[in-house]
Amino acid sequence: MLVNRRETMALGAAIGGAALSGAHSAKAAASEPASWSDVAKAFPRSTDKINLLHTGGGDCTTNTLNTLARYQTIAAATGVDSDEVLAAMKESGSSAALRARMASTFGCGADEIALTRNAMEGLAIGLLGVDLKPGDEVITTRSDYDSCLKILYQRQARDEISVKLIDIPMGADNDEAIVSAFEEAITPRTRLISMCHMHNKSGQIIPVRKIADLAR
Repeated sequence: MLVNRRETMALGAAIGGAALSGAHSAKAAASEPASWSDVAKAFPRSTDKINLLHTGGGDCTTNTLNTLARYQTIAAATGVDSDEVLAAMKESGSSAALRARMASTFGCGADEIALTRNAMEGLAIGLLGVDLKPGDEVITTRSDYDSCLKILYQRQARDEISVKLIDIPMGADNDEAIVSAFEEAITPRTRLISMCHMHNKSGQIIPVRKIADLAR
């Protein structure tokens, strides 16, 4: 599935506009010229560049920056324990109340929520936690994040598993070519398939559901 620049920006405007107004559907927001200016106003500055990779950097909204500054000032001046909100979040990793609130937002159980410091830490926990035995195979792609590949290579060295790399046909105008690449790599020894949903350098969308159904 290819996503062009216009579709990507329209989707971003839909999500951002809907979140900002709270009164319009995402589809309606994407078609309303006013929503574009609303999205732009939510950020402290505008540029002529589009950042699709926020793992290492990227603009926060003005509201987010102001909130961070406010709590950093409180923590630095009076200490975390002096503020009710910060004190309640201090043990965020084990906070049942915080996980319950997030579970309500995401529509899952609180026991399914794990709070990590960043996405890569969460991925590392998942990749290192899968029960793999010598001879088991893991399928991933050459275009996966370097950190994910390094974790799998570490498991290959420690656990004597096999890591199989496949090439995703970038620019494919349908899902079949991508699904076929994964299908050809699957064997009876395959225990895990790891992939990025969207390739961070090209924007190529990977049909995760079809690949998951194939694996089953």
